[in-house]
Formats: sequence, C-alpha cells, structure tokens
Amino acid sequence: MVGNAVRSGPRQNVFRQSDRAWGGPDQDRGLHARAVRRRGVAPRVEVSAVRTAVAMLALAGAAPAAADPSGVWREKDGGTIRIHRCGGAICGRLATVLPRLDPATGKPRTDKNNEDASRRNRPLAGLPVLIDMRPNGAGKWSGRLYDLDRGKVFSGNLVEVGPTTIRIEGCALGLCGGEELRRVR
Repeated sequence: MVGNAVRSGPRQNVFRQSDRAWGGPDQDRGLHARAVRRRGVAPRVEVSAVRTAVAMLALAGAAPAAADPSGVWREKDGGTIRIHRCGGAICGRLATVLPRLDPATGKPRTDKNNEDASRRNRPLAGLPVLIDMRPNGAGKWSGRLYDLDRGKVFSGNLVEVGPTTIRIEGCALGLCGGEELRRVR
C-alpha cells in the first residue's frame, strides 16, 4: 500500500502483490516507481508499453518500400514499354511500337521528331523513354520522360495506381497530361 492510506476494492490487491514482487513498498525504486505504483501500474508494464510505443513510432516513420514496376507495360495504342532497374533508379525503353512501319516511308518507324537532327534516324524500338526515375514517395518515381511526339525530354513522374496499373505523367509549358499503362508481365 502507498503511505498509510487504506484502499478498498480490487486495487488494494494489486498493490499488495506489487509490494511482494518488488521486495516491499517502494524499496529502492525511486520517485518514478512510487508515482507509477500510485496509478496502479507496475513499472515493468509501463516500460514495456513505452518500448512498444517507441517501436510503433519508429515503424510509422519509415517509408514503405516502393513496389518494383520492372516488367513490360502496354500503352493505350498497343505499344509496350520495358521498365527495368538502372542503378538506384528505374528506366524504360520502348519494347514494341505500333504501327511498326511508318505509313509515309513503309520502313520501321524512327525518332523523326527529335529536335536533334542527328538522332532522327534512330529506330523507335529500344528508345529510352523513362530516364533516371528515382523513388519519390510510396509508389512514385520522378525523373525525365522522352516525348516522342515533340522529340523533347521533360520532367515527369511514374505513379503506381495499382498492382497492374501505372500512370506516366508530365508537364510541358504549363500543360500537364499522362497515360495509364497496364502490366503485360
């Protein structure tokens, strides 16, 4: 019991059991132990609760591991992008391009819109379109995107929408847009 006060009810038994377990009332336990025992909680229980709370806070502060978007993803036009790891980032290349042949030339499609004239003859298949995309939050990567229609590189994001869907989005001159891709494999 604490001091000379007499307690009634179930709390009195808790204190008596605690006193026996600790070798007597507040024997060499310090002020904290006395304060804790007055509330009816054994110090060992409180320490355990504090450790649990600290562990939960530490885990809550940890960023969840980003899912790996590596694989083949289908665009709305039927073409595919192969996404892969490149160091600590992710990168993506055009795997298939539809239509495969340029209607004007009858030859495989090339990067004809590239602002660099020396690159306009390179084939679209295998062309890097996701460049150095680095984790930027849960299920999000930020980096550079190559826009085939404009032949330019812009900043953009890859966002995991679900287990089989990602969204590639970017902005150019204040106009923003994006496209959802579905996982093929």
